[in-house]
Amino acid sequence: MKTIKTLLYLVIISGVISCAIERNVDFKKYSILTTPKEINQFYKINLDSSGNSESASVKKMEDGAYDLSYAYESPDSD
Repeated sequence: MKTIKTLLYLVIISGVISCAIERNVDFKKYSILTTPKEINQFYKINLDSSGNSESASVKKMEDGAYDLSYAYESPDSD
C-alpha cells in the first residue's frame, strides 16, 4: 500500500511540474479566439471596455502541446 501511495504522489508531482503556465498573456495575438468585442458586432451585448473582465493563459505540456484558455466575465453576470 505504501508503494502505491508513493507512486501516486510521484505521478501527481510529475504532472504538476511537467507543464508551465503563462498567465495574463496577450490574447489578441491569437487569431483563433473570438472575443466578446467581435461578437458585439452582430449581437448587442454589454461589454466591459476596461479589460478587467478578460483573462487568458497558455499552458505548455510536457509533450510540447499548448493549451490556450480564455475567460470573459460579463458585467451582467452575478
